[in-house]
Amino acid sequence: MRHPGNPVLAIGSRDFRDPKVFWHAPTRRWVMVTVLAALREVRFDVSCDLLHWTHAGGFGPGDPADGPWECPDLFALPVEGEPDRRRWVLKVDVQRADGARYFVGDFDGSRFVVDPETPRDLRVDRGRDFYAAQSFSDLPDERRVWIGWMSHWDYANAVPTAPWRGQLSIPRELRLARTQAGLRLAQRPIAELARLRRPLLRVASADLAVVNRDLAATQGGSALEIDVVLAPRRASTCAIAVRSAGAERTVVGFDAARSEVFLDRTCSGATKFSPAFPGIHRATVAPVRGSLALRIFVDTCSVEVFAEGGRSVLSDLVFPDTTSTGIELLSDADTSVRSLEIFRLDA
Repeated sequence: MRHPGNPVLAIGSRDFRDPKVFWHAPTRRWVMVTVLAALREVRFDVSCDLLHWTHAGGFGPGDPADGPWECPDLFALPVEGEPDRRRWVLKVDVQRADGARYFVGDFDGSRFVVDPETPRDLRVDRGRDFYAAQSFSDLPDERRVWIGWMSHWDYANAVPTAPWRGQLSIPRELRLARTQAGLRLAQRPIAELARLRRPLLRVASADLAVVNRDLAATQGGSALEIDVVLAPRRASTCAIAVRSAGAERTVVGFDAARSEVFLDRTCSGATKFSPAFPGIHRATVAPVRGSLALRIFVDTCSVEVFAEGGRSVLSDLVFPDTTSTGIELLSDADTSVRSLEIFRLDA
């Protein structure tokens, strides 16, 4: 039922998107975060009763080259390893661009001020298919968890699925990690997903050939969690192929020359429904003691990759044949597997 006083807030424009309302405890007020889409600005309005609103401040404008902004979110996070230090994260999505951007700074209930050392082009996810994420408020233990829409406006209406169209990512818990470049958002799959695990394979300290023999004898599936630590040694590229059969595969790997983790879906199955779909997506990473740890979630038509403890994330849709369930390690030279664990995920 509509409130008889609708609208409770008239901003004098129809060019707005996706209001997000949350309780700001320090000022004991509700805050409504709204995007003025074409202007690439965020507007803050405040209320004590959710009926009477006052314009308090804003943030922006963004890069004039951006598309419209959408789907804002604003929340405070603790800094990893510094439990008494909290910073605010403001997230907006850029329509028909490279997904979500985020800014780290301070919010006093009226204004958001970006930390001076924080760049204004930080991306939430380096894949193509994590968009419009929204977080949950007031979870136990002050956890901050969000879920994103897995698609892209370039092909959302063309994906080859029926009778359904569209899906959500796995839930991700958020934190701020301190890196050499400054504070960065880190995402990790929620711990509750471990309840779905059914062990398939566990390997420690082995060469690729040995591991691939074990993988060939392993019955995979369409829903998997893969935790692997690769040490490239002399290899310039090492990778793991999932949803694989014949020439069809999705490849997650490490490019040592470029210090990048990549997700290659050019041969992932159905790709011709949109020229914008095939591609290789990359994120810069810094291996630790010569090895790279990857946590990969594979589902019927999605792959989500978490590197460096979730400081680098890539999420992509894939549309393989139902029989493409193989897993294989790949390398162009000497590579060792420090560890590998594979779990089937049963709902």
